[in-house]
Amino acid sequence: MGVASVEIVLDEPEATYRPGDPIAGHVVLTVEDHESDAGAAWLELGWECHGRFVNYRRSVANLDLRPNTRGPWSVGTHEIAFAFECPAWPLSYEGSKFDLDYTLWIQTDGGSGPTQTVDVFCVPGPQSMPTIALTDDDPDRQRFQPRMVTTSPLTTALTWALTRLLGDGPSPRPSTDVVDDLQFEHVPGSTMATIRVVFAQRLDAALGSLRAQMVLREFSVGRRTARAPRVDEVELDRSEGTLRRVEDDSVSGTCYEGQVPLPEAPAFTFECPDASIRWALEIYEEGGRLRKHFGLEAHP
Repeated sequence: MGVASVEIVLDEPEATYRPGDPIAGHVVLTVEDHESDAGAAWLELGWECHGRFVNYRRSVANLDLRPNTRGPWSVGTHEIAFAFECPAWPLSYEGSKFDLDYTLWIQTDGGSGPTQTVDVFCVPGPQSMPTIALTDDDPDRQRFQPRMVTTSPLTTALTWALTRLLGDGPSPRPSTDVVDDLQFEHVPGSTMATIRVVFAQRLDAALGSLRAQMVLREFSVGRRTARAPRVDEVELDRSEGTLRRVEDDSVSGTCYEGQVPLPEAPAFTFECPDASIRWALEIYEEGGRLRKHFGLEAHP
């Protein structure tokens, strides 16, 4: 037996760390009365996303604690200093269906020796505001996709047969509310976003204004069945604004402009195999049938 005990000691055990802050301290490692195998102790900073049906871990940085690259540990107590930089993203998160936690983790003797885990809390900076931009995703068509589950051969065969018999279905009717151009502008640090949307054709003049909202949602695997995983969806926050019709002779369709405040929930875009936080932009006619969805990304 080589390493007898390990201890992670943070310089500031009660601190919360902001992006760029040093997560610093030292490791106390005790070796017994004979030399241990060389190269058997590592310190890792990583985050873990976990919930009832979610468990995913990713390493951010690590440190080899060996005294040198080849020689064994000497008998006695060793103190090894460390300092990692607090990452900018993702950050610690406590959600409805899953949490994201940062930990310092030490492993010795290839996993057979003593280990220790210490939690660290990584939070946004005091002036941390997300920078938001449009994506190509349509949240209506591309919802949260958990890990792929293989479809049974019988289901695949039935789907193929029905498609051959019935075809792909009737062609969709031409839409009069096709979005020809969408501009989304958010200046970093601002609490408002400016939106300009141009519909390809002239809309009914009675449609005086539209509503626009930014929505944050949390997605996670609720449980797995034999056929497919069930996805749980929770709305975290939303904010709304008004888009008003403006005259613009340079476009052939109908143009709307306006501003929408950012939601107050401090959550950035995040995704791992079984969980995600997603932003969306929704433009709709209040009490009407017109409704459009667009994907957003929010990063530090």
